[in-house]
Amino acid sequence: MRAAPLIVHTAGAYQGPSSATLLEIEARVAALESFDRLLRDRSEAVRREDGIHYAEILPGLEVWRALYDRGSGFPPDLQRALGSILDRTQMLDDSDLAATPPIAQTGLWPPAGRFVCDELEWLAFRRDTLVDCGVTPETFCKQVATIFPSLVLSSEFPKCLETLEGGFEMFMPVVVRALTALETRLLPTLGNLPIVDGLKQFTAASGFSTTMEGSAERNEALTFAFGSDQAQRRLVCAPHMKLDTSPMSGDTRHYYNRIYFNPHQDDPDAVRIHVGHVGCHL
Repeated sequence: MRAAPLIVHTAGAYQGPSSATLLEIEARVAALESFDRLLRDRSEAVRREDGIHYAEILPGLEVWRALYDRGSGFPPDLQRALGSILDRTQMLDDSDLAATPPIAQTGLWPPAGRFVCDELEWLAFRRDTLVDCGVTPETFCKQVATIFPSLVLSSEFPKCLETLEGGFEMFMPVVVRALTALETRLLPTLGNLPIVDGLKQFTAASGFSTTMEGSAERNEALTFAFGSDQAQRRLVCAPHMKLDTSPMSGDTRHYYNRIYFNPHQDDPDAVRIHVGHVGCHL
């Protein structure tokens, strides 16, 4: 299992373009402050490169002068804000890199390579790297609340993941892609469409065949419990995505794996999608 992802403030992300202006830096520092708070609230591993202070944040103005030279002309409020972010960020060292963690850069300007500077970009990075980290079903479920904030898992988890034909480890890339589609595409695609028509649109948008269960007689088997014992809610999850192709090159076997979910289309204020089961066909 690889190390958890790292977010790194890099020198390249503080090297301003020749067209950089103080007004632009003000906006970028404000956005970086907000992103830094999010990362710390989520207990993300964040580091900074040693060479950041020698990058030119403005043409001819190095970061160290902008932050610590009172005669630099850099506004005191920006000195405090940017200095606070960098000073409380641990320095990157060899031990951080020993396990070759997935890395995304952050800072003021996007350099070459993966760059994240807001919540949506960070979530996309975490989803992309989840597979590389090789987590267990238990750890996977714990991370869902963070990286798939619109999804709610039933009490079937993590046990149901062990029923995946082909195994959880092999199908994990497919599961992550499917859950990402649920998280980012389902509700906008469904809109006010009838559920059957909406799922057809979602099939085209997600690349996963998604349909309703054909018989109401199956509702009992597709009813799942959500929440704690004190506030438990039971929901029918009749819509389902078909995970029938493995990610392994040359594997032509047809797999009968499913994701059963409830999009709460009857509730216009709903923003959560309840996922009852990820595993074998029920």
